[in-house]
Amino acid sequence: MATPVAAAQTSMPSSDSEVLIKPEFLFSIQESAEMRARQFIVSAAATTGDKGTLDAAGAAALASGSIVDDGAAERKSGSDGVAAAADSTAKPGDGGTAGNDDALASTAAAAAAATTAAATTADEQGSAAGADDAEQARKRQKREAKKKRQGMNTSRLRPQQKGGGAGATRMCNDVAQGRECSRAGGCRFSHDVEAFLAEKPADLAGDCPHLVRRGFCRFGVKCRFYGTHERLVAASGGGGGGTVAENRASIEDEKNLVGAEKLRALQRHQVDFPRSSAYLKTIGQTINHSRNAKKEPKHAHKEQAAPSAPAMAAAGQALDSAAAAQTALAEGDTAVGDARDAAVKVRTAEKRSVDFRDKLYLAPLTTVGNLPFRRLCKGLGCDITCGEMAVATSLLQGNRQEWALVQRHESEDVFGVQLAGSHPNAMAQASELLVEHCTVDFVDINCGCPIDLVCRKGAGSTLMERPKRLQEIIGGMNAVLDVPVTVKIRMGLKTSLPLAHELVPKLYEWGAAAASLHGRYKEQRYSKQADWAYIGKCAEVATGPFIGGGDVLSWEEFYENQQAAKVDTCLLARGALIKPWLFTEIKERRTWDISSGERLDLLKKFCDYGLLHWGSDDEGVKRTRRFLLEWLSFTCRYVPVGLLERVPIRIAQKPPLFRGRNDLETLMASNNCGDWIKISEMLLGPVGEDYVFIPKHRANAYAVSASALSAARPGGAENSAE
Repeated sequence: MATPVAAAQTSMPSSDSEVLIKPEFLFSIQESAEMRARQFIVSAAATTGDKGTLDAAGAAALASGSIVDDGAAERKSGSDGVAAAADSTAKPGDGGTAGNDDALASTAAAAAAATTAAATTADEQGSAAGADDAEQARKRQKREAKKKRQGMNTSRLRPQQKGGGAGATRMCNDVAQGRECSRAGGCRFSHDVEAFLAEKPADLAGDCPHLVRRGFCRFGVKCRFYGTHERLVAASGGGGGGTVAENRASIEDEKNLVGAEKLRALQRHQVDFPRSSAYLKTIGQTINHSRNAKKEPKHAHKEQAAPSAPAMAAAGQALDSAAAAQTALAEGDTAVGDARDAAVKVRTAEKRSVDFRDKLYLAPLTTVGNLPFRRLCKGLGCDITCGEMAVATSLLQGNRQEWALVQRHESEDVFGVQLAGSHPNAMAQASELLVEHCTVDFVDINCGCPIDLVCRKGAGSTLMERPKRLQEIIGGMNAVLDVPVTVKIRMGLKTSLPLAHELVPKLYEWGAAAASLHGRYKEQRYSKQADWAYIGKCAEVATGPFIGGGDVLSWEEFYENQQAAKVDTCLLARGALIKPWLFTEIKERRTWDISSGERLDLLKKFCDYGLLHWGSDDEGVKRTRRFLLEWLSFTCRYVPVGLLERVPIRIAQKPPLFRGRNDLETLMASNNCGDWIKISEMLLGPVGEDYVFIPKHRANAYAVSASALSAARPGGAENSAE
């Protein structure tokens, strides 16, 4: 059970770099040096993208701390050889005869002649290859510049290759569930169940989560718990497979599921946006309706007949009416403008509201803020959740992966969707789709993402420097939505050039229901400390609900920042990833000395939720493992409270190398991704020898592949958090 910590110990550390850990849990200087050296060597392999394994001899040398710089050894041996040759040349033989002197003289002359010839040849070759070297240098600089523009951690190794089933066999879903194939002979998937089962990996331990929770398993023989199906079906008295409609109903606890027909219509540009079109006309923009219609045959305009006289007259009357409306509006006649607003906007009284005051708000988190993680946080006390950032243009293109980001679990009673985009038409149309096909409580505009890939397209933090465009986006989304529109921003783009204090009051004037501020600049990304003093300055000029965010890792920091900055609540982001029980600590105002067994139970629960969401087949297990590993790249930064001499510690503080109170706690504190894979094997079964994982986010990861782990990690979990 959770153990409260005495209030007398809750004094904030005096130094940002000072983390006091009890001496009995610290590694010795020699052990720390060995582990850091081993981490450095394997980190170099990960940086270069080398998937090769470390041999046993090299691993033993690294583990023992006997690290040899081969390049230095070769340089040393080379210099020693030159020195020895020089000594032998400078010293005559013991006899001191004239023959030896003549031999030395002739040798020196031959060496001088060889040197002169080599120099001449080098000059000729250098002049001939000078242009080629310059060209190669220019190309190399161009490649480096392009790579630098691509963002951070883009050269990471991808996880294990994707696959729809076991091995190379991809099983038909209908046949896997014991039904006749619905494709009538045109199926491109395998119908050979025996061949599939022969290649299928071994079943995982435990019962099928779908049968236990929902009574159906839509994966049939593809399920990695298929061996338990017969027993569970017999115990429940059900059929276990079910029809397509029953399988659809079996995931009724997940909402905002957009059907395949709607996605195909979006991909073919066959969806109309009447409310968005009405708003865009008011700001002088139009939707390209040719995208929503079928393409005409080439030269089709030549085959069309000329318009009739009545059609020309009707068109002229329409143009005259439009011109009269514009003239009346220009002369100050507000009747036209009022009619336009009434036709487009939703009345304020009709919009639903969200109360952010004193609520625990889980911030949008790319990759790691998925539905299973949000569901886990809801069980730990979270009040408001928001989905991962979804790109508006990708939603309009019918991207299935992008639409998965707006899915919502029934336990998320207050749920928002965050949109990223730079064009009013795309943001308005995406919002119109959300209000028609999804159930959300608010929509957040991303004006805080620092990723170059997003900012180069005019979205994210770049929108802060384009107030006119941001105003049009807020207005368009308000025109089509019946839920509040919120905006998440940063302090500014460039360090020491704050913009938020000027932008915040305008956001409410433009129609934003609430605003949240991350106390860092775009250039800082997630480095340095969040500036809560500046957040308080912006809260003073806010005229509506205002939320601050940055570096909240303890319940003390939550309440201190909320009271000092006078904000409605604080965003919880990385702090919730490192310790998701932070929500419980804040609500109960106590520090939870959680045990390693309790933390493992949370990981098990996440895997259970992941298998329910992504599937219990082989592909679903791989996806669950991947997101589990992404999350473990943050949880390894947690320092157990029982090891600290005083609490709390700040998120930017790095503790010294330490060992936990048991082997599992030490393993969970490891910043070696090989140990993260080992934890995943405890929950999701073993991985293959060719399994590769490098975190998407820049975390401390050193090992490259599963086969390299056993060689590079002879001490097992003796690697600790840094």
